Amino acid sequence: MKRDEAVDIAKGIGIILVVLGHLVRFDSGAFHFIYAFHMPLFYALMGMIFPFELTINKYFHKSGKILLSYLLFLLIGAVVTFVVPALRADFVFNEETKRFLFFKFQPECFNVGQIWFLFNSFIVITLYFLLSKPILLPKKLKTPIKAVILTAIIFAIGIAGFLVFNKTKDALYLPLLHIHVPNLSWRDEPLPLKLDTAICALLFFYVGVLLNKSNFKHKLYDLKLGFQIVGAVLAGFVVFFMARMNYYTNICDCFFGNPVYYLIGSFSGILMVIFAASVIRRIKVKKLLTFLGRDSLLIFAIHSFFLLLYVAVLKHVFKQDVDVMRMPLSLALIGTPVVLLMIAPIVAAKLFVQKKLTQKIQERGKLNEAR
Repeated sequence: MKRDEAVDIAKGIGIILVVLGHLVRFDSGAFHFIYAFHMPLFYALMGMIFPFELTINKYFHKSGKILLSYLLFLLIGAVVTFVVPALRADFVFNEETKRFLFFKFQPECFNVGQIWFLFNSFIVITLYFLLSKPILLPKKLKTPIKAVILTAIIFAIGIAGFLVFNKTKDALYLPLLHIHVPNLSWRDEPLPLKLDTAICALLFFYVGVLLNKSNFKHKLYDLKLGFQIVGAVLAGFVVFFMARMNYYTNICDCFFGNPVYYLIGSFSGILMVIFAASVIRRIKVKKLLTFLGRDSLLIFAIHSFFLLLYVAVLKHVFKQDVDVMRMPLSLALIGTPVVLLMIAPIVAAKLFVQKKLTQKIQERGKLNEAR
């Protein structure tokens, strides 16, 4: 199946934001801007390559692939952690570590805590698969009616999730009306398997599915260049203002600040990146972003090791007292391309091996046909 170039470019933009967001100070304006939408963006982009009708075969194929990726990168993280002396010295296996590893599926102890997103994506796909099954949507119903019912169900569950699971205290209020509503969160502790995050993320994933099914994404791609540029700029301004008005946000731990601001900022950020990707498709730099986007999963999973390496160089060579998510913007902006350049040979090697394996499979197929 032909890849969606705009989605690959959008993933490339997203992975750059992920690296930058893991370097820059967590209380800075840049951090708030990035975290207002960068993970919702990845959920939506994942949905944009998913079919609306998710058969059991497609479910097992796609969810199994994601789950295997999680296990593979977990193994890589464990091996690297025990092989590198400095990382091995910092390794501690205590109750908190076990909780992160077996309750949250966020393996911080192996320095690949970011792969929580992979396991969470598996949960999101599973939720979508279960909600779209005939037990809720009988086969007799026509597809448009199914779509309306499923949309109502997922939006209701998703929005309720943002209200119930939000860990930000006293953050829900109605903009302009100055009406404050008490925090609705029924528990401070997260649900196992990050199920609370998955319930909220399902909303973004499903919006991506709808963009794909309705073909609306192609209408955005085909807009005139001027409209796309204006759309990206306006959406960017909305994200900027929502981020400035909101609290600290991080979908990983269900910190949404004001859910109204978070949802507006997230959907605006998704739209901003889609418009930007549509513009970039027309220029030469698209090759770089496509390269990053097609292997964003690999970069996402292993980039933390290179962040630590960059921090170590700054500390020991340049005598900078910095750490991940604690850097001034200038060092973070320098570090982002440096980290990506360090990862590039690994990505290139993976592509080379992948190409050779594909060629061998094709050659075997031709030999079998000749026989």
